[in-house]
Amino acid sequence: MFDARAFRLMKSTAVLVNTGRGALIDEAELVNVLREGRIAAAGLDVYEFEPKITDGLLTLDNVVLAPHLGSASTLARGDMVRLCCENIVEVLAGRPAVTPAPT
Repeated sequence: MFDARAFRLMKSTAVLVNTGRGALIDEAELVNVLREGRIAAAGLDVYEFEPKITDGLLTLDNVVLAPHLGSASTLARGDMVRLCCENIVEVLAGRPAVTPAPT
């Protein structure tokens, strides 16, 4: 997790990018280090408390916020459609879904 200790190890020219999991970044600390110039910038596509965006991130000039678009490529969306169709076919045929939803 990127917390105060991890941020102390980063260079002031570092740019933090998170397209993985929001919980990996302590966003309150990220706001502090960005305001203080301890890292240069950040780009986030996922958020610690999604869908809420941590106070302070929206007002910083050195942060880019995206609306969770990391999987928005044509290839990824095509794979999602294919998998969804496979699940529908399997369930309608009385078989378990390829990717069953957790219960």
